[in-house]
Amino acid sequence: MKRLVELARFPRESTRCDRERRSQTRYPLSISINGVPIDGQGKPTGLPLSLTLCDIAEAGAGLTTFDRLEAGLLLLQVVIPHEGVASLIGCVEWLKSVGKITRFGMSFPTEG
Repeated sequence: MKRLVELARFPRESTRCDRERRSQTRYPLSISINGVPIDGQGKPTGLPLSLTLCDIAEAGAGLTTFDRLEAGLLLLQVVIPHEGVASLIGCVEWLKSVGKITRFGMSFPTEG
């Protein structure tokens, strides 16, 4: 996770606005990734989804999709060039559909 945030952070600056309520800075990007809905044991509960990762921080991310999505756990698979695939598990915290697109926010479990 930290490596993905490091890659998103460099070389651009973060974007924060006055109405930002998150405690961590999110870094903007636009990467096509895959996601799979999973249950608490990590078993798939639905078909793979095509997602766009729009911003990321160590504690969460903002994404969009044209696929149907419900709240729950998602396994994200992000290809990092020259490094391989990073697999992240996150929880869908909110969803907002506008036309055919769904914007959503995810939180990642904290270590500790």
